[in-house]
Amino acid sequence: MNFRASFCDPFKPDIIEIGNIEKESIMQLFEKIPWSEYLTKMKTAKENDIYYSPSLEIENKDNRNGLSISAIDGIEWCIFYKRPKSVKEEKEKQREEYEIKCFIREKMQSGKKEEQIIEALKIEKNINREDAISLIDRLNNSDRDAPNSNNIVWGIICFVGGGSLTLISLVVNNDKGTASAAIAIMLFGAFRLLRGFFGKISKKNKSKQFEKMDNDFLTDVQGQTEKDVRNCLEALVRNDLQFLEGKIR
Repeated sequence: MNFRASFCDPFKPDIIEIGNIEKESIMQLFEKIPWSEYLTKMKTAKENDIYYSPSLEIENKDNRNGLSISAIDGIEWCIFYKRPKSVKEEKEKQREEYEIKCFIREKMQSGKKEEQIIEALKIEKNINREDAISLIDRLNNSDRDAPNSNNIVWGIICFVGGGSLTLISLVVNNDKGTASAAIAIMLFGAFRLLRGFFGKISKKNKSKQFEKMDNDFLTDVQGQTEKDVRNCLEALVRNDLQFLEGKIR
């Protein structure tokens, strides 16, 4: 089997093509990447300077099955599994739904009103009015309820509130007990803020992966551990596609 590899450096806009790689060297390549160093640097970098989560892509050139693995926060990983379009029809439906969501979002960002978006969906995507309204509502609800956005909002509230309470407790009241509790709230806020931030970076990386793998199915499995990553890489190397398909169910 023939494999190729590429890497997404968080601070470089272009994907780095590593090229052909022997299957025996794939795990060595994964272990050689300084994942924690990239994540630490990202914590203090400006958001505009970050293009991806650090990600490694490995593809079996013979059957076009592949994995792209992204480090999120040092503990959580995201695994993207790609395979040729002909594998499953329902995956083509997922692709089409994703493209329609992107179409709607682009119209929203350009300032189009709902009726204009519905009309555009009817003309350009051949979607009837009822389905168009349903798609727009689902997209609005998913954006409003997005956990990453909630994490950022509540992270800011807890961090600022906890910091203010700490300052008041120590400087004004000299109350160390209340200050300790406030510091805990502040740290919790910092945790949620970072989790929300890296979740958004992961989404940015996901959209890039969709662009790069335009001719393939792509399924992401979030909330994975390093052990999950290693198991999936080993399955790809031995061409155990049944294991990979089972992973995404």
